[in-house]
Order: sequence, then structure tokens, then C-alpha cells
Amino acid sequence: MIKNYLASYKGLSRQVWLLAFVMLVNRSGTMVIPFLSIYMTQSLGFSLQESGMVLMFFGAGAVIGNYLGGKLTDYFGYFPILLFSMFSTGVMFLIMEHVSSFYGLCLTVFATTIIADIFRPANMSALAQQSAPENRTRSISLIRLSFNLGWAIAPAVGGLAIAWYGYPWLFRLDGMTCIAAAVMIWFLIDRGKRGQVTHEEVKEEPKTRTSGFPKAFWLFLGTNLLCMISFLQIVSALPVFYRTEVGLTEEIIGGLMALNGLFIAVFEMPFVYKYEKRYSPLILVAVGTFLFGFSYFIFNFGATLLLATICILLLSVGEILQMPFANSWMLSIAPEDRIGTFMAYYGMSWSLSFIIAPPLGMYLADAYGYTLMWNVMAGIGFLSAFAYYWIYTTYPKRPEV
Repeated sequence: MIKNYLASYKGLSRQVWLLAFVMLVNRSGTMVIPFLSIYMTQSLGFSLQESGMVLMFFGAGAVIGNYLGGKLTDYFGYFPILLFSMFSTGVMFLIMEHVSSFYGLCLTVFATTIIADIFRPANMSALAQQSAPENRTRSISLIRLSFNLGWAIAPAVGGLAIAWYGYPWLFRLDGMTCIAAAVMIWFLIDRGKRGQVTHEEVKEEPKTRTSGFPKAFWLFLGTNLLCMISFLQIVSALPVFYRTEVGLTEEIIGGLMALNGLFIAVFEMPFVYKYEKRYSPLILVAVGTFLFGFSYFIFNFGATLLLATICILLLSVGEILQMPFANSWMLSIAPEDRIGTFMAYYGMSWSLSFIIAPPLGMYLADAYGYTLMWNVMAGIGFLSAFAYYWIYTTYPKRPEV
């Protein structure tokens, strides 16, 4: 068993390991996002709907950031985009500590997220170019392992930081770890094997560049948008629900968020290694999405610490099934000269859901109560799972552009 576990980590390139290490440092300081909705409602006195509106600007900035990130990555290569994004995001978090008005926070969150999310297409492009095609799903899982190890550390430390020193330290720690990750990118990440296609190369060999998108690509993006509207309640309505309805403290909420990251970090890589060649990625994506919906459906049976923990565990298993294989499927259909653009559109579907998910969840909870809100989110999860399965049955082979 241990031998198989260790085998799941073999064969990955040195650069993928270094990218994962940079992500671990960065995500170990990700303390603002899991506590932002609580910070706004408990510390700044915002209403649920105001908090949802601020998080909507988070999503709007992410849409623009992903789009720009894809275009800039395809033009300049991944290295300068990674470096600029990480350093500037750190500076923006340090500035955000001093913003407390509703409109000021909307603007600051919007600007911060534009800068932060140009990182995503660049990161996926770096991963695709630095890993062999047969190892891409495991490479994605290694990056997610570092992400989730960081997620296991950050909320737990963030909850303690709030209890001991107050909310301002969330922004300081997040900002400093982003800047530290930028320094690591400068010294560790390969900038000489970018592998991007330049405009000059395109002019010389126009036939090598593709311009279309397969129909399955658009159907997948629409389904992913729905799926993430459900899933992203984990960083908007769920923490507030745990605080106000379940009665949990910030330390316990941070511990539950840490459980999510730790569970995924331990189990995702060996799962991917064992099952990536046994099942279609879209089948696993559909099952994981179903679990997103079911994790919220259980709140029909009460609001207790036990159900709160089960919800986090179900969301964690759903992530293991959904996210690495969704990324892998998208990379598998992206032409080599347009990986940045394809992954940017994929990231934009996430970001659009972040525009919709927080205000929708907060509005439903405020106007109709959490029970109805959780049932709506469960229904969206179940519908998305069916849609992924339909795409699988309709387009069983790799779609061509």
C-alpha cells in the first residue's frame, strides 16, 4: 500500500515539483478568502447582501484576470505573468487591510482579483509545458496537493490569528506569503523553456495555429459555471452559516476548512494514480459534482457540528473526483499553441460563478432562510452532475477543434 502511494508521486518533472512548492508557500498564507465573509459581517458590520455584493466583485475581477492572463500568457510566456501577479497580489492584500468602506472594499477586491487571477492561466500553461502528456493529471494533482496542504494550514492559522491578534493579521500574512512566493518564482522557476507560440512564429506557420472551439468545450464551460455556483458556497455562505446558525467559533471554522485541505492533500494523489486510466474523466467529474449537491442537502436534517463536518468531508471527496479531472479534460482538448486561452476560458467559468454564487446564496439565505438556500444549491449540484454525464455520453471521444 505504501509502495503504491509513493509510486503515485514518481515520474513528475523537477519544474512541476518546484511549481508545487511555490504554490504551497503561497497557499499557506491564504487566510483572507475563507474568512472574508465573516470579517465583513462580524467586524465591518456589513449585511449578508452587502457581503455577497463584495464577493461578487471578487468574481468580476477574476473573470477579467483570467481573460487577460490567458492572452498575456500566450503572448509573453508564463514566467513574467507568474512573477508580476504574485508580487502585486501581495502588495494589494497589504493595502486591503486599511480599507473598510463598502464601496472601497468592492473596488479593492475587484482590483486585487484581476491581478491575482492572471496567475491561473499562466500557472496551468507552465504545468502543461513542463509535464509529459501522460503525467498531466498527476501533475495537476500535485499542484492541487500543494494548494490543499496550504489550505489546511492557512485557515487554521488564520482562525488563531483572529483570536489572538485580530483580523488585520489575515491581510498581512496573506500579503507577505504572496511576496515570498514571488521571490521563489524568480529564483526557482524555469524561464528559458517557456514553449509559448509567439506572434512572429504564428505568421511564419499560420497553418499550425487553430482558432475554433469544439461544441463540447462550450457545453462543459456552461456546466462548470453551474457546478461552481453550488460549490463556491464553501467560501461565502457556508462560513457565515457555521458561525451564525451552527454557532461555531472562528477557530473551529478554520479547523474544518483545514480538514478540507488536509483530506484532499492526503488522498487525492493516490486516487488519481489508481483510477485516472480506469474511468473517463467526465464520469469522475459527474460523481464529484453530485457529492457537492449532496453535501448541502444534508442540512435538511439539522445544523450541528457533526453535519457541518460531514458536509466538509463530502465536499472534499467531491473535489478529489471533480477538479483534477476537469482540469485534465480541458488540457486534453486544448491545442498546444492555445493552452493559455483555453485555460483562461475555463478559469472565467469559475470566475463568472463567483459573481453569481455569493450574492445568490446570501440573498436566498437572507430572504428565505438557509434551508431553502441549501436545497437550491443541492439542486444545482445534482443538475450539473447530470449535465456532465450527458456531455460524456454525447461526446465520448476527444472533441476536435
